[in-house]
Amino acid sequence: MPAIRGKDGISVTGEIIKAKEVKDKTFKVGQGAIILDNGNKVVAATSGTPVLKDGAISVIPLLILSGDVDVKTGYIDFNGNILIKGNVMDNSKVTARGMIKVLGSVYNSEVIAGEDIKIFGGVIGSGTINVIRYYSGTIFNKLHKASSIDGGIHKLIETPRELA
Repeated sequence: MPAIRGKDGISVTGEIIKAKEVKDKTFKVGQGAIILDNGNKVVAATSGTPVLKDGAISVIPLLILSGDVDVKTGYIDFNGNILIKGNVMDNSKVTARGMIKVLGSVYNSEVIAGEDIKIFGGVIGSGTINVIRYYSGTIFNKLHKASSIDGGIHKLIETPRELA
């Protein structure tokens, strides 16, 4: 992408402040994105969530579940991000290569993600039945009780302000 040079400015004492030199920038793209318009535009080649990771723009597939995950839905295993607008009910398993966001609660189930896990409700379990596992990123949850949370050196954030 061609750089646009800034304009010189004036300080409060009336001195001229020269604009800094600029360099042209090239876009890098990853999975799900392509470059158009002679390298000046990046667009999604698939539907999903745009992300900037390691200096490249990618589009990660997104699975949206409008209700609960339970025995009716079966186990969920998705190669991308998952948004669950309901709860993860007893004896369920949700696995994503990307992040998982649960707007409800997780009850006696396994939630496994390659990246962040965000649970806006509670994480309620008995013993080690309720397993929350993530491999990079952070787990965000405001309430957990009797759960096994496995994430190595990553942190558990418990304050609701940090869930956004």
